[in-house]
Amino acid sequence: MGKQESKRERLEKGLIEKNNLTYGEILFESIAECFHFIRNKYGAFKQPGGKFVDLGHGTGKGILAACMMHSF
Repeated sequence: MGKQESKRERLEKGLIEKNNLTYGEILFESIAECFHFIRNKYGAFKQPGGKFVDLGHGTGKGILAACMMHSF
């Protein structure tokens, strides 16, 4: 549904021919892998708090995955 909505909005705004807009989904496993890497390599996420920024978050799956991985 997210991809369909993105395409509809781009058509509506006359942006469908532009190559600078791409819609893509991120999997929970991808976020989890990134968080584990950052935790193991840099010692992050050991205590609650901090900020998570997801630019161009689409349907918000990345944000939900991040909130499941750490208490921001």
